[in-house]
This record gives sequence, C-alpha cells and structure tokens, in this order.
Amino acid sequence: MSLKSIALSDMQKYCSLSEKCKYDIVKKLSKYQLESDEKEAIIADLCLEGYIDHNRFANAFVHDKFKFNKWGKLKLKYELQIQKIESVIIQEALNTITISEYEQMIRQILEKKIKTGVHDKEKLIKFMQSKGFELTETFKILNQLI
Repeated sequence: MSLKSIALSDMQKYCSLSEKCKYDIVKKLSKYQLESDEKEAIIADLCLEGYIDHNRFANAFVHDKFKFNKWGKLKLKYELQIQKIESVIIQEALNTITISEYEQMIRQILEKKIKTGVHDKEKLIKFMQSKGFELTETFKILNQLI
C-alpha cells in the first residue's frame, strides 16, 4: 500500500468521526510525507466522496457551538473564517439560528450571570461580547432584565 492510499484511508476514517472541513484535513495531512499535489488529490477525493462538505460542516459547527458552547454569531463567524469557510456558507449557517432562539440564549446567559451576583452592566456586556454576542442584542435584553 502506498503512503498516499494509507493517508487517504486515514482521512476517510477521520472524516467519518465528525464533520471536517478542508482546513482540518490540510492540518492533519501535514504529518504525512506527501507531495503537495498528492495532498490536493486526497482532498479532492474526499470532497468527491462526500467526506468534506463545507455546507454540512458549517451547519453542524454553528448548531453545536451555539447550543453547547453558547457562542454568539460574531464568534461563530470568526471561528468559521479561521477555518477558511466561504462567507456565503457562513451566512447561510448563521441564518439557521432563529431570532427567538438567539434572544432566548442571550436571556438565559444573562439571567444566569445575574443570579451569580454580577449586576454591573459593563461587566455583563463585556462578558457577552467575549462570547461573541452583538452589543445591540445584548443591550436590548439586558435593559429588560435590569
């Protein structure tokens, strides 16, 4: 078996575990002593076989990081840009979060933080910004709570 076929098989297994993007595969392939054209061929094969799909990756990423990590749209967008996902795909994935879900998440995070004794608006706003939530959305809900 050639090194290229071993690398392809390993990448197929890697992609089967969870959604991956091209950026993830490029990083993972760097440990193999392959020529750049061989790496590109592996990536092309993975795309053709459906192992790499940026739409699917972005949707799963947005869903999971919003639901479990409680990240805002700004942080989600930034992290997807780092992974070299196209801006159109990023926007489509972000649009899967409804306005009501988004506002509810902001409300839940703020209420939890207020219950811990933080009542300083400036601190709450900085905290929400660190999680990637927009200033206007945070202000709107914060003014309802305090």
